[in-house]
Amino acid sequence: MSDYQSAISGEGTDTSGPAFGPQLARAELPPPLGKLIQLRLELDGLRGLPKTDTSSKGSNTQSSYYVAFNYTTAHSEASSYVRSSMAQEGIGSLRGTVQWNEVLYLESFELGIISIVIYSSHRHPQHATSVTVGGLLQQSEHSLPPSLGV
Repeated sequence: MSDYQSAISGEGTDTSGPAFGPQLARAELPPPLGKLIQLRLELDGLRGLPKTDTSSKGSNTQSSYYVAFNYTTAHSEASSYVRSSMAQEGIGSLRGTVQWNEVLYLESFELGIISIVIYSSHRHPQHATSVTVGGLLQQSEHSLPPSLGV
């Protein structure tokens, strides 16, 4: 048997690993989604909500909304959820806008995806989108798609 075959088969050696070839790294590899980070979400407000019909309810009737941020991995290995307080829609010319002025904190991985859902006071989702953590960090303002029609 040649020295090469002996090294591969392990015969004639007292070592437990291969005599040549790549060595296994002893350090742990980072998770595939990057490091776990804490996001600081400054939730100012929302504009462009569909104006509700107030003719049957009275002109002072206001809708209320809250925002939910949810982070989960594809395999549900990690999850983090935070939601804003309930806030009322503006009156008159401010109808279609909601003001929160809140700071929320959410844990996620650097390369994760976060869903953002706007709910009405009846817990019906009104708008929803998903953004990457990187995209969330790069832009100070985010647009949501049109109403879900729910």
